[in-house]
Amino acid sequence: MKNRYTFEKVKADCEKDLKKHNCRIVRDEKLSNGFLRVLSFRDPDNGFDHFNVTCTPGVLTMTGDRGTFVFERHGADMLRFFNGKPVCGDYQAEKCTAAYRPIREYCIEDFLEAIADIKERMRECNALEEEKDQDWLGFESCDEMCKELNDIVRRTDEKSPDMLNEKLYEITGDFEALATPSYSYSFMWACCALSIANGLYDQELEEYQKTFRVAEKA
Repeated sequence: MKNRYTFEKVKADCEKDLKKHNCRIVRDEKLSNGFLRVLSFRDPDNGFDHFNVTCTPGVLTMTGDRGTFVFERHGADMLRFFNGKPVCGDYQAEKCTAAYRPIREYCIEDFLEAIADIKERMRECNALEEEKDQDWLGFESCDEMCKELNDIVRRTDEKSPDMLNEKLYEITGDFEALATPSYSYSFMWACCALSIANGLYDQELEEYQKTFRVAEKA
């Protein structure tokens, strides 16, 4: 089954989206138990895809045009958490404790392919008169379940995967029996943006520290 988005595609999109972004350091302090950082990232010519990053010890909150994500890891410098490889994976997903959208989503093409597979199984079971022994996720028959799933797909906008996820969970309870979720575009984009943010922050940090030292002497 194919995923709608590959990480390479999302990474390329994100790099293009943030090509002109710069970092403004609002606050940057080393605390006894970590770091306090308040950072703003935006294109100086417009506000498209702007985002803010707030770091407190063990917690990073990202807000902006692409939504809100919260990552937590005890004792970690969370900005640097996105400074290595892999940029986006199971570990980053595990540490994402809040998000404005699901960090995993299902692909409508996967749904249709899974339904076609189940229909084929149904035909085989009917031929062997074994369908009565199958558990069709709570439905009386595979045909009944396929009809319901097809109806959901037909009534759901293909561009609204969250709605599709919600409806399918209502029907099947555990859709992983039919298809495997992939990371959502929004989650992969956020992880890529935080990786890029590290580089932009490093570029700005030297100038910020210089200004801060001058202010202290004054």
